[in-house]
Amino acid sequence: MMSRKKILLLVVLVLSLSMLNQVYSYISAEVNNTAALGISKSENSLIALPENLLMSVKKTFQDEPALDGSISQTLSGVEIVEHNLEITNNMGNLVNINIVCDNEAISFEDLTISSGMTIKAISHVAQDIEDGIYNLTIHAYWDGGSAEIKTKINVKVYVTVNAIQ
Repeated sequence: MMSRKKILLLVVLVLSLSMLNQVYSYISAEVNNTAALGISKSENSLIALPENLLMSVKKTFQDEPALDGSISQTLSGVEIVEHNLEITNNMGNLVNINIVCDNEAISFEDLTISSGMTIKAISHVAQDIEDGIYNLTIHAYWDGGSAEIKTKINVKVYVTVNAIQ
């Protein structure tokens, strides 16, 4: 009878040690996953844009005669002459873009860009726009991810005056 108890105890002990080893293997798994990080040129990025962003703005003033015979100038128009903010979608997904400038005088319309397409951003400027280098934050959203790209845009304002004829 004693030997049966010893055999049973030995079997239980062996099974327990075997299970303990399996439990230890389960909780001590090791995963090796290597990742490569590379820096590419802006035009080759998943969301690509030019490296040096520029915007030219024209402010037009109109000479106005005053009652006292003097001439005053009033702002008659502000327009964007040119900018190079073109965004390319090098991903396989549709991308939604929102662009925010730290100068409230510059705004951009939201964009949706299909895979492989390049779209020029649609921008607007207010009358109080001035020369300067301003910060842009480009928010990109796609199915399964998003990105935030921080860059700068150099704004040059040119003034023209329409004289009284």
